[in-house]
Amino acid sequence: TLEPREGFYRSHQLLGLNFLQLRGYSKAIEHFHLAMKSSGRNSRMLVLLTHAYAAVDQFDETARLAADLTSASDVYVPAIDFALLYSALGDYDRTFQFLEKALLEDEGELIWMPVDPIHDGLRKDPRFIPFLRRIGMAESGPSLSLEPKVRTTATR
Repeated sequence: TLEPREGFYRSHQLLGLNFLQLRGYSKAIEHFHLAMKSSGRNSRMLVLLTHAYAAVDQFDETARLAADLTSASDVYVPAIDFALLYSALGDYDRTFQFLEKALLEDEGELIWMPVDPIHDGLRKDPRFIPFLRRIGMAESGPSLSLEPKVRTTATR
């Protein structure tokens, strides 16, 4: 098992994200906790942990983590982290409010919106595609689809 080293949380963050995508929620929660331990309670780790707890309907934990993040007045929390928080809580109106703020902050993380599975819940929202178009991450037109394209290869 990987041991957290002070200040190096990225390996646990990525493992947690992988387990979250694979629906291995207990492992995701475990790795996000380890990432938080070595990141000094980084806001992104709080948000990712909130996503994992929300996925298993542990609403007491999601509420506690959300309160931790929203009450952190002594620490700067990027708008994208608030957008991810409200997305985990299913509050898409507030999610889009913070995505707008993230856009104003020139948040580089927005480039991942079309492909990052953490945004899967937002894809059904009618504001998603127009927002992607506004940030230059989606083509215009009625044929736009974010569904994976299946490539076929000819066999001989």
